[in-house]
Amino acid sequence: MNFKYIKRNNGITIIALTVTIIVMLILASISINIVIGDGGLLDQMKDTSERTDNVINSDESHLNVLYNELDNSLSSSFLSTSSNAVIFGSPRWNDGKASVSISTNSDYELQYQRNGLASENWQTIESDTSITDLQNNDIIYVRLTDGSKYSTNYNLTIEDKTPPIVNITTSSKSTNSIILTVTASDNESGLSTSNTYQYYLDGILKTTSQSNIYTYTSISTNASHSFMVIVTDAAGNTTQKYITVDF
Repeated sequence: MNFKYIKRNNGITIIALTVTIIVMLILASISINIVIGDGGLLDQMKDTSERTDNVINSDESHLNVLYNELDNSLSSSFLSTSSNAVIFGSPRWNDGKASVSISTNSDYELQYQRNGLASENWQTIESDTSITDLQNNDIIYVRLTDGSKYSTNYNLTIEDKTPPIVNITTSSKSTNSIILTVTASDNESGLSTSNTYQYYLDGILKTTSQSNIYTYTSISTNASHSFMVIVTDAAGNTTQKYITVDF
């Protein structure tokens, strides 16, 4: 065995290992210096954090200034009132149109407009004024003012919730036909101007019409039949009436 060769190789290995360790220590020293040295990563992170805090504090300061300006602006134009400071009467209907009274229990002036909100459309009215010529689904907006400040808006939607009044009669009955006559009225929004009457025979729709008279034909004999009409008003409310006739 060549002991000189083995010894020589062992010497080279030890030298290489020593060099590797020295290089690793140098690199580790450089890395540590990059992290914790002057101007290192830790210093940069600290500086970034401080600058972020400054930006946040600056933004909060600006937001506080804007909030205070907005609050002062609103306070200077907003009139504080109670929820029941404006009183709407019940709508009164006549010939398809409604009227409603508006009053206040405060010392402020009343202003109103209908079906929209535009600064130039506010009209000043006395308390207990009646607003007329209103239709179903019209919206009345009301506010209070002392001349310089204004309250939040109060509103009322005009609604017809009453179905039409309906009666039916039959006439001219023959072997297999009959005439149905409808008498209908609506004291609120009025009867619908289209598809007012729906005529049924034994639960089956025969026709939809604007006429209050309908002739049923081809009726089977030796049986009882149900004749029904559904009447619709302008607000969509419906009333149904039926009658049973033997044939």
